[in-house]
Amino acid sequence: MESLNEAYLAWRVQERREHAPIVLSKVSPPFVGSSTNSPAAQFVKDTTGSLQGFCKLLKLPSITMSRYIKGDTLSMPVELRDALSDAGFPFVEELAEAQLRWVP
Repeated sequence: MESLNEAYLAWRVQERREHAPIVLSKVSPPFVGSSTNSPAAQFVKDTTGSLQGFCKLLKLPSITMSRYIKGDTLSMPVELRDALSDAGFPFVEELAEAQLRWVP
């Protein structure tokens, strides 16, 4: 019998695979930002419209995404990388590179 943690992780992957691809397919490179919005922030806005909705869809901690969006975390968090990969998003590296170029 699997542990509760293993069951949760399997459920999370299944939810990402089932619900996220359609929403994430709305956006593709180039990923751009502005002086006030990072490429990651624009990505969130273009997919779900809000940080809360994005984190709910991809089962991510909002504080992790918030720090990444603001540029406080320089490299793409492993949680986001895993979530996008689980959802089959083909442009993970392009998003990560755009965000790195944006960070002041």
